[in-house]
Amino acid sequence: MDSYTRTLVISGAQLPTPARLLFTFGELTGEYNGVYPVIWKAVLFPPGNSPPSPPLIYNHQLAFSHPLVTNDIITDSSVFQIMSYGEKTALQKDDKGNYSFSTPVQGQPALLQALNRTGLDENLTLGLLIIYKFSLPIPETAPTPTVFYDHVGDGSSLVIGPFSPKLYAYVTLQYEEGEIIRGKPESSFIWEQDLGNLPIVSNWLLKFDPTKVQYSLVRA
Repeated sequence: MDSYTRTLVISGAQLPTPARLLFTFGELTGEYNGVYPVIWKAVLFPPGNSPPSPPLIYNHQLAFSHPLVTNDIITDSSVFQIMSYGEKTALQKDDKGNYSFSTPVQGQPALLQALNRTGLDENLTLGLLIIYKFSLPIPETAPTPTVFYDHVGDGSSLVIGPFSPKLYAYVTLQYEEGEIIRGKPESSFIWEQDLGNLPIVSNWLLKFDPTKVQYSLVRA
């Protein structure tokens, strides 16, 4: 899989109240059928003008993980396997209850595949792993989840097609970073972008229009 990076730098512009900007890969429709979006990033902006937030870095490197979940928030994804299209892996559990993924082998072309060989139904996530930060080889310890797969049956196989880097932004205080979304948010998305069409680094402003009573995310 070709890995590429996109960096978003966002500032707040004359915001009347604190605003939390949430990002998901996929629109939050409220209809998920066991495949639930996860809040990829959450950024809280104070009222008024604010300096740029820490950069949001997207790296097009996918990984399966076996997550720990508390109150629908993914708290740990440290059991994971980096994947490339055309590969398959298996989640397994040893006699001591320790989970691991098998080394990937050749699978179906253009697909990612994860088999559940634990003897139980298990949850899985598909996440993104940053291999390089600011051109330095500093790997993350775990992927950031983007999609949550609920109760993958023992002996069954999770097969995933090409991942779309289409990012949606919402302004709401409803959710937290890493939260599994099972409903529909109170507000609609304010922004959508295919990250593959953006430059390597792009700068954005979060604005509020009091006449329309709505937020927007615009190029700085």
